[in-house]
Formats: sequence, structure tokens, C-alpha cells
Amino acid sequence: MITRTSSVTLLQDEQAQPYAIDRIDPEGLALTPPGKLWISSEGVSRRQSPPILMEVDPQGQWQRQLPIPRQFLATPATDDNPDPLPHGIDDNRGFEALTLNPEGDRVFVATETPLQQDYPDPQIENETKNNQVYNRLLHYWIGEPLPQLLAEYLYPLQPANLLQGIKGLTELLSIDSGGHFLSLERSYNPLNGFGAEIFQITTALATDTSHLDQIPTELAGIIPIQKQLLLDLKQLKIPVSNLEGMMWGPKLADGSSSLLLVSDNNFDAQQPTQFLLFRLRQNQQLRS
Repeated sequence: MITRTSSVTLLQDEQAQPYAIDRIDPEGLALTPPGKLWISSEGVSRRQSPPILMEVDPQGQWQRQLPIPRQFLATPATDDNPDPLPHGIDDNRGFEALTLNPEGDRVFVATETPLQQDYPDPQIENETKNNQVYNRLLHYWIGEPLPQLLAEYLYPLQPANLLQGIKGLTELLSIDSGGHFLSLERSYNPLNGFGAEIFQITTALATDTSHLDQIPTELAGIIPIQKQLLLDLKQLKIPVSNLEGMMWGPKLADGSSSLLLVSDNNFDAQQPTQFLLFRLRQNQQLRS
């Protein structure tokens, strides 16, 4: 007989009260060496659920919270400006991807899609034939003496097309302490379903853009994050679900490292949760 036990740990706010289900939308999760958790909440303005980057202990108790730069926040309506232009994180497309460096003293978090003010002007886009868009990736120091934002970088999101449909950055995974990561981009099209791609990226040469409220049309003097495609999961010729999580897996029997992907079924009983396990070859390419 197989028996199962389960328990639930409720996340608590600064007043040690459980978060209401509509006030937080956790997406990113990373475990620090001392055993605490960093969690990113995506942000949904229509539910008055702001984007959050916070640390909790194993019991779910709030420990501390990182400041969110103003370019990520909605512009509040005022008497002088009752209908402000779209600004900040797009609803339900905020802090989806989160990872820690190997030492556990730096947090990296990125938006799923560009900030609302960062989408290119449609008229300029048509004239230049350039449909490249950029997400924002934040680099925080969380060691002693005080947490602080170190830099922000532009993440070039693969442009959407008719076959892939909507695209978004759903996960980051730190490779080393030199600014190298894996990134997971998920796509969805009602006709073709879900797709996913894994990239290797580096922030080594990227320009700090934390001072920019809006990305300029021309990136003069600005170097985005560099990226290289490692695997398009359509090559596996298997159905792909809504893949949003990525982590290092266990050592395999042959001693090689592994990588684990997991999907989010969005509480849909008809959509199973999918796990994909990969073996990493010596040249760090992925092999299913």
C-alpha cells in the first residue's frame, strides 16, 4: 500500500497574516543556502496585487522585501492626470523568472514580457521593420550589509510570429558566478498549442539600464543581454505543455548533470502537469 502525506505552508505578509489568494501571484521560487526562500509575485493591477520580491522562512513567514524600481510600477491616477498612459508591469506578465547565483547572495529576476511603456511605437516599427522587444532583468545584491539593486539589463525576447503566437520569458537558471544563465521562453498559439525554447545567455557585456524609465527606439550605446539558442523543444516531436519552471536536476547514473523542466497547468484539471528531464552533455548542450 502506498500512503501519501501532504501539508500546506501559507505565505504570510509583514503583519504575519496569510496573503489573500487575490493579493499575491507567486511565480519564481529559489532556495538560499541558509534554507530560506526568495519568491517573486507577478503583479496584477486590476486585482490591486503589486509585483513583489520577498524572502520567507520555511514556515512561510515574511522576512524582507526588495524595492521595486519605479519603471516597473503603474502610474497612479491623479486629479491632474485621471487617465495616465500605460506604465509598468503588464498584468499577469510581470516577475515570472527568478534565480540565485551559486553563492546565494544575488537575486536575478525578469519580467515575462516588456514593460507597458517599452513596447515600440507601431508606426516606427512598421517603418523600420524591426519587431524586436526587450524585457527587463534586475540584478540585486542580497548579502550584507544591506540589499540593493546593482543593475538592470535588457533581455531580447524572441519576436512572436504567426506560428508561435504569444511569447514570454518564464524562467531563468544561474549557471555560474560570471553572469551566465539558461533562460526558458514559452510560446502559445491557439492553433498549434504550446512551444518552448531554451537559451544560454550572458550579462557580462550588457549595459545597465536601471536609469531608463522607457527604452529608447534606437539602442544607441546600449548593449542588451547576449543569447544563443540551445534547444527548440519542437525538435523532440512530443506534446509540450505550459512550461514555466526550470531547475538543475539530480546527478544521473553515468555521472552527468541533468536539467528538469516543469509546466504550470493553471488549475485546469484537463491539462496535466508535465515534467521533462534532460541530460547535459560535456559541451553543455541539452539532450533529452
